[in-house]
Amino acid sequence: MPHPWPAVRYDGLTYSMDHLRDITKVVRCGTTERIDVTCTVKFSFHCFTDHRGHGPGAPANDDRPQFTDPDSDERDRVFDPKRWLLSTKLPDVVNRFLTGNSRLIDLNTRYSFAFVQKMGIGFEGPYVLYLDIGQPRPMGAGYGTVIHINSAYVNGSNPPKVGGGDTLPYLLAESIRTGKRPGKP
Repeated sequence: MPHPWPAVRYDGLTYSMDHLRDITKVVRCGTTERIDVTCTVKFSFHCFTDHRGHGPGAPANDDRPQFTDPDSDERDRVFDPKRWLLSTKLPDVVNRFLTGNSRLIDLNTRYSFAFVQKMGIGFEGPYVLYLDIGQPRPMGAGYGTVIHINSAYVNGSNPPKVGGGDTLPYLLAESIRTGKRPGKP
């Protein structure tokens, strides 16, 4: 689906998706020699949708707009204003793990990682981003890769265990060194 996602009209309001444009940043990694990896972050529609009839405050007759992605087989997703509101924080949260020393948790399944961000007062749990990191490929003078944010939501009941994990620069450098995609298949 082309980015940004189209605006959604619901309950008399228009919800812009401009904040979910692809983010591109150069991540510097490597210990003995500096390696630049251009990372392009793309956002799934799971960041602002939920299953029909699911989620806090979901109406009984659930007339929220259905959302389909031509690149996905899932057809039962509907727009969720609460997830949309949280998704407005995604650019800042993503920049935090792209530019800092934040740790990504290997979920030991399908090359998936999680990034857990405490959001502060008013949230029932941490904001969890579920993401996949593509294999870095040679690109110009450095490398390039795509990071897919598959889903993002407050997960108070079963968040991934925080602790351990590796930084994005480390994961990218190891992937380039070994020729293997970050994470476990």
